[in-house]
Amino acid sequence: MNGMIHRLALVCLLLVGATRPARAADPALFTPGSLTVGGQTIPYQLFIPASYNANPSASYPLVIYLHGVGSRGDNNTSQLGSALVNTFVGNGVQNQNPCLVLAPQCPNIKNWSSPEVQAAVKEIFDKILRDYR
Repeated sequence: MNGMIHRLALVCLLLVGATRPARAADPALFTPGSLTVGGQTIPYQLFIPASYNANPSASYPLVIYLHGVGSRGDNNTSQLGSALVNTFVGNGVQNQNPCLVLAPQCPNIKNWSSPEVQAAVKEIFDKILRDYR
């Protein structure tokens, strides 16, 4: 399992290195949501590729984008400000490697290593796995 995670991370880095858009992702391309676990609400945005509904038997990889400290908050849009998110939702990547992209937003006074934030992100991940192929 560890080897598979390392290979996946390498593929992601190669994809990012191959295409470098200079702008943020368009929020209109995403579906907003939020989930509350143990009193901690985490807003998120989910990108679903255009090809998703065209082939109901196909499965898609899920890319989870965890933003940097400057995108924390509760507006559910700041996490889309990175050109990295745009890389994964752009036509270059989606035409060759269509995937769902999940972009949760960490609350202002928390960080990704906070146990309550980790629990909420895990629940969002599990929900996406249940609801999508």
